[in-house]
Amino acid sequence: MTLLEKLERLCIIGAQPVYTPFGYVITDDGLIYSLTVQHTHGVIMALLYPDQALAQGYAEPDMDDYNVFHYQRFELDNHKDFPVVRIAMGMMYNFNISKGSGPATQLQIGAVSKILRTQDITLNDTVQTDCRETSARDMLKWLETDEST
Repeated sequence: MTLLEKLERLCIIGAQPVYTPFGYVITDDGLIYSLTVQHTHGVIMALLYPDQALAQGYAEPDMDDYNVFHYQRFELDNHKDFPVVRIAMGMMYNFNISKGSGPATQLQIGAVSKILRTQDITLNDTVQTDCRETSARDMLKWLETDEST
């Protein structure tokens, strides 16, 4: 199975987001991975960064039998080491964003803007970043900074 075939079992990949209740991963080239399977940000990151995942003891996911929570640990422990913007959707919050290793590229910021529209979130709506609640407008500005909090 190719990398693309593996990823397509977890998400819809493209320049335009697809509505999803699960979230998104955005690479530094602006490519949007719209999750179709809940809690798979970490699985996607392990597939995109296999050498780093393996170095930390995370074998390549078996696409027929993987534990999302195992790979979520990889994501949570390492999200600031990769140039990947992650957006989680959930019941306790409707938009939680992490900018990864930081500042987001203009292509990533453009992708986040598209996702906001897809999710029907206005610039005045409140979103959650790694460490605080803020307006979507201020979150877009924050993505451009080195500020981690």
